[in-house]
Amino acid sequence: RYDRFGDFGWKLTPRLLVRANLSENTDIRFNIGKGYRMAHIFAENSSLLAGNRSLQIANDLAPEEAINTGLNFIQNFKWNDISITLSGDAYFTFFQNQIFPDFDKKVNTAIVNNFFGRSVSNSYQLENKWIFSPQFDMKVAYNYLEVYRVNEGVRENLPFVPTHKWSANTSYSLPNDQWQFDLTYRWIGSKRLPSTANYPEKYRLPATSDPYDQIDFQITRRWKVFQIYGGIENIFDFRQEFPMLG
Repeated sequence: RYDRFGDFGWKLTPRLLVRANLSENTDIRFNIGKGYRMAHIFAENSSLLAGNRSLQIANDLAPEEAINTGLNFIQNFKWNDISITLSGDAYFTFFQNQIFPDFDKKVNTAIVNNFFGRSVSNSYQLENKWIFSPQFDMKVAYNYLEVYRVNEGVRENLPFVPTHKWSANTSYSLPNDQWQFDLTYRWIGSKRLPSTANYPEKYRLPATSDPYDQIDFQITRRWKVFQIYGGIENIFDFRQEFPMLG
């Protein structure tokens, strides 16, 4: 690819993608390449508009720039009449320029600027899916995220990014496919929170959040030409105790 980024000129974005079928049931994919993108500050950080934080946005925001590489494998099994799929992903991103709000530098302020230092995002995921019949399947997935910057020689995990995540989903439909029932479970691990050390004492928070989980349920009714669905998200009504401070 060769793209023009407005006043920043033309950027070459090469990428190599390789796929290998090691057997009828084993598939491996690999890719590596360069990437550029224009950051959409408010669309990607809409929560900045919900509070009273001051916003400082640099006038010279350059396109984000990174080299990333990824590896994916899929292994299919058969056990009696059950189809089993095991898949794994590993993705590594090394930024040359990253734009992520800095919540720690100044009290009650989010600073949006270019960051040309070392910034890394690594993601690992394992997923296991069991298809018991055309009407019934289950899936479990685990995701590990390692997202950090090195700022003045100190490694800092980026805020609001959970290191560990689990999810599970099961789906059942009646033999005529007119009714389908879906149940989804998500467990979100702890995340680093922006520093509140310089806030008034009653508004100071721990350095990390507590883990939490959520369950969603959905029912779908199908006819020949259309379908409707209804459901409940967050069945047990998990809520953040202090969505805003003050």
